[in-house]
Amino acid sequence: MARPTYGQKLVRLRETKLKEGGRPYSLQEISAGIRAASRGKVTLSAASLSKIERDVTEEPSLRHLTAIAKFFGVPVTYFVDDVAGEQMYESMAALIAFRNSKVRDRPWGCR
Repeated sequence: MARPTYGQKLVRLRETKLKEGGRPYSLQEISAGIRAASRGKVTLSAASLSKIERDVTEEPSLRHLTAIAKFFGVPVTYFVDDVAGEQMYESMAALIAFRNSKVRDRPWGCR
């Protein structure tokens, strides 16, 4: 598998790190959360986050990647370390597959 892009990694975070109630964070919520957590020192607009997700922007700064990682509660190595990042990315894929499977909706041995 090719190395996931920053955009693919951000999408994967949004698919796995859900809000209470099981819904994904909107780009506006992520932007506001980053701004609040940094007390306004780091700003990343929803439009900028969208460009990162779509891989239509220059490489995001380490400051922005760190802020995104903090928001989602993952280490910044998810974005910057190829080996660690790929391992986490694949683990999240397994979580998504499990979450989407019907097996989780049934007690063991029940049909």
